[in-house]
Amino acid sequence: MRLTIPRARRAPTPAPLANAIRSTYKAAGQEGFGLLGVIVTMALSTVVVGVVYTVYIHGDRARQVSYEAQNVAAINQAVQASYAGAANYATLTQTNALHDKLFPKAMLDGTGTAKDTWGGDVQLAATTVNGVDGRGFALTYEGVPQATCTRFAAQGAPGFFDTKINNQSIVVDKTVNINAAVALCAAGDSNVVQFLQVKSSPDAGPGNPTLTPCAAPPPATRNVACPAGQLSSVAPYGPNGITQQQDYSCNSPYGDYASGPWNQIGSTCVPACVAPPPSPTSQSLTGACPAGQYVANTTTTSFPQTQAGTINYSCPLPVGSYTPNAPVWGAITPPASSVCAPICTPPAPTATSRGATGSCPAGQVTASGATTFAQTQAGTISYTCNSPTGSAFTAQPPVWGGLTPPAASVCAAKCVAPAPTSVPSYQNVTVNAGCPAGYSGAHTYQKQQVRTTTTTYACPAPQGAYTTASATSGWSDTGATSGDSNTCTAPPPPAPACATTSPANYTLVSYSLIATVTQVGHPGSQVTDCSATPGICHPTGGSTQNNLSMSVSVTVKFNGTNYTVTGNGLYPAGRSASINCTWSSHFSDGCSLSGSLPPGLDFNMSAFGGSQIVANLGPRACP
Repeated sequence: MRLTIPRARRAPTPAPLANAIRSTYKAAGQEGFGLLGVIVTMALSTVVVGVVYTVYIHGDRARQVSYEAQNVAAINQAVQASYAGAANYATLTQTNALHDKLFPKAMLDGTGTAKDTWGGDVQLAATTVNGVDGRGFALTYEGVPQATCTRFAAQGAPGFFDTKINNQSIVVDKTVNINAAVALCAAGDSNVVQFLQVKSSPDAGPGNPTLTPCAAPPPATRNVACPAGQLSSVAPYGPNGITQQQDYSCNSPYGDYASGPWNQIGSTCVPACVAPPPSPTSQSLTGACPAGQYVANTTTTSFPQTQAGTINYSCPLPVGSYTPNAPVWGAITPPASSVCAPICTPPAPTATSRGATGSCPAGQVTASGATTFAQTQAGTISYTCNSPTGSAFTAQPPVWGGLTPPAASVCAAKCVAPAPTSVPSYQNVTVNAGCPAGYSGAHTYQKQQVRTTTTTYACPAPQGAYTTASATSGWSDTGATSGDSNTCTAPPPPAPACATTSPANYTLVSYSLIATVTQVGHPGSQVTDCSATPGICHPTGGSTQNNLSMSVSVTVKFNGTNYTVTGNGLYPAGRSASINCTWSSHFSDGCSLSGSLPPGLDFNMSAFGGSQIVANLGPRACP
């Protein structure tokens, strides 16, 4: 809201004191100061001093008000800038305001407390607006003197949505009510002036504390006469039913108000009630024929009638509509005797019949194989009156019933025998082809065989199901085979020739020797891996009192072909003799060998007393 204060007119500048004295002196016809001049000078000096003092006091108060109004505006701007990004002022407290430096620095005393020009405390805090906590904030000045209270409240109000003095609002329609401010400030020199702000609120608009504001009285009303032929619709239904209003308005915020014209704002005028003369009327009724009769040539038992009458009118109130009285009714026309006649009664229905030829549905025949058969149909002839009343009647065409016998009791599905069908079935038979002479193993495969089942159909009667007969042929080969399995193995080649020395053209590809010692009567075992040192192995814990098992695998390459020998040996506890097995005697007690050897080489695996193992390749011994 805005505050508009008219610019004060400049007062005439008073003549200097010397001019006043000089004028007085000249008026007395003297050229110097006499006693009269001294008296006048002293009197004028006293007046001037009083005027100067008064002007100084008022000027000082004006400066105080202007200074504090500027502080109010600065605080308002600082708070809104500080909380521009917040949804409300809920966190605004005096402590936070001092910490955030929302007060002008000149307002703080030596202890950091916010004080106004008149020594009162200045407080900032969030406040509740329209039931919403923290929506607004209150800037409170305490201890405002009466002499500056009204002007300070008016000048500080712009930019706030409300201003209060001693907890009473002085803002009406966005304008400061100066009369209310003056009255509230008269409480003394400890007035509390509070400026209230709200998030997103329009500015408050105070008035001018230096002028008397214009105050228009409420509208005036009066009642005047209704037009001719009308009365007020409100009891006691008098002639003055028009309400007029005169409004008062202020052409400017200050000074006297202006009176407007009388304008109609309401009317209760309605036409006066005037009852018309009696009028004729009539009503429609429904007549009923006596029992056993209809209205002539119809099937209805009721007919329209008319009754004439007269209606009188009266006015229940001086205004409004008149009211019709209950009609006075006369005779009812026409009478039933001139409208109704006896009901026509036709004769009872008679029976009849006729012959027909029935047909079986598609795909059905009779027991003899025919598609048609004889049927009989019964019917009824009824009679109707030529008119609903009177005695003339006419016979109607027969109404036929169902045909007998029905097709469902005579016809049945025709027997139709299908064409003969043939269905093959298959089986696989295992054949042993055998191996070539001297080979070991087996050679088998599966051969496919087929047989055919033929089904024929025949109808023993025109209706019903057909009969079925089946015959199956013997099995015969189709020539197809599957599942060939050939494990035939050629006999081993003849033993290679012996060699007195190891062939120089073979290389060692891999060597593995694992020894496992198990102590008799105790769980667990000790494993020794001697794969890294081909030849001799000393197993950990090996002795004649413990069980020794060994596992060996050797692969060599000879003439581009890999040869692998694997073997297992057991030296049981308590055995005194050594075990020794070679390729030529690998079925000896305690060891087994398998695989193949290059020509001229032999394999030797031996255990001595359970504590030493020898496993290597060497030349085959000659006989």
